[in-house]
Amino acid sequence: MTTTSTMTLHARVARDHWARLKSYFRSKVPEPDCYDLVQQTLAELVNCDLAAVRNMKAYVMRVAHNVLIAYINEHKAKMVAFDSDVHSVMSPQTSFSARLDKRNRILNALRSLPLAQQEAVELRLCVGLELTEIAEVMERGLATVKRYIEAGTEELRTSLRGIVPGDPADAVADAYRAS
Repeated sequence: MTTTSTMTLHARVARDHWARLKSYFRSKVPEPDCYDLVQQTLAELVNCDLAAVRNMKAYVMRVAHNVLIAYINEHKAKMVAFDSDVHSVMSPQTSFSARLDKRNRILNALRSLPLAQQEAVELRLCVGLELTEIAEVMERGLATVKRYIEAGTEELRTSLRGIVPGDPADAVADAYRAS
């Protein structure tokens, strides 16, 4: 096969399988990382003799699977090899893009609160003000401030379930300070 026809075949494979690869990775890793894994898969395919492949879809997905397993093994906090019969892909992601995605989700959850709750939660968790100081800043009664913080924290706990384990206070404060 000539170099031009090889390049055309690789371009066609990339065009035909990009969306499928994105969907495959997007369901398993945070969205910023899924694009990197698509590109890595396509880069792996460039080094292959695709003209000899009989079932292109299966071959592309096998390469994608191998890229995913390598990604998981590289990013796993545990010191055990990944076993697809035992492990899921829900382990904590530690790449920069995964941390950025998590921070954005936390900040969006905070921003989705009613403004009074958001402000009370931020002043308490992120700024470190005492309840009486928050009541003074917001010009509200102490009971109202407590209610805002309890309701806001509960809403954050619900919104961040699966993203932040347990009480979201530390994660919210960290994400807030990093923004």
